[in-house]
Amino acid sequence: MQKVIKKYDNRKNFGTLSVLKQNGKHEGIKMITIELDIEFSSLGETTEAVAKVFAAEVKQRLESEYPDSSVSVDIDIRGFGGLHVIADSCELQDEIIERVNYIERDVWEHGAWHNAS
Repeated sequence: MQKVIKKYDNRKNFGTLSVLKQNGKHEGIKMITIELDIEFSSLGETTEAVAKVFAAEVKQRLESEYPDSSVSVDIDIRGFGGLHVIADSCELQDEIIERVNYIERDVWEHGAWHNAS
């Protein structure tokens, strides 16, 4: 039988499930948090509504690739964008950052959000 416990991210009041085996050893589910703030002005001449469609498409792709992770994608109107990733190791963090950047570029170039305008 497995027990389910909750680990909390210290920046938010949400948790990531972690599974323990009956003997108490950690099962190895990784806690990953991805927060992407897309700078509105970096999207060129577009409307806020279309920018939100772009952000939603990026978020959907990230959630499908990292289903057990906490994913947040927002449009930052003030002009400050940024990416914050919390992972269990530096190697995993670097890998996720690289993948997020690839997904954002791929959606920018080939995404269905182009049809929203």
